[in-house]
Amino acid sequence: MSLALVTLDHELYKPRFDPETNQYHDENPFRKHSRKNRAYECRCKVGTLLMTHSQFLTHRQTKTHRKFIESYETYYKDADRAKEEIKGLLVENERLKRRVQKCEGIIQIRDHEISFLYGIEKKEEDKEEVFEDARQEPLA
Repeated sequence: MSLALVTLDHELYKPRFDPETNQYHDENPFRKHSRKNRAYECRCKVGTLLMTHSQFLTHRQTKTHRKFIESYETYYKDADRAKEEIKGLLVENERLKRRVQKCEGIIQIRDHEISFLYGIEKKEEDKEEVFEDARQEPLA
């Protein structure tokens, strides 16, 4: 019997900010009676994965989770903002790398064209020098 590693595709749960009260509040990420939901990990307690509407409703009533919501701005808000900024910067970096690769390809093509044209010009100059040499030498 072989054991396969199972990877869970989950997101971190982030409470919603209410600008009127200047506080964070829980917002259930699941619809009622929905199935095959993406798992959400709540950082109030290590290993807490929520997958259903009812699990979330039960979880948010725990003392640990309520303390997490109260202290979210102090301990987690900046880290979440930094992660989002890093993600955006990585996307921008990848976009710029692709743009640079495209430009490098164009430069390489232009360099080949310049080398080709320079080679043709050099051959024509060599032919002209041969003709000039032939005109200058007296016939014997």
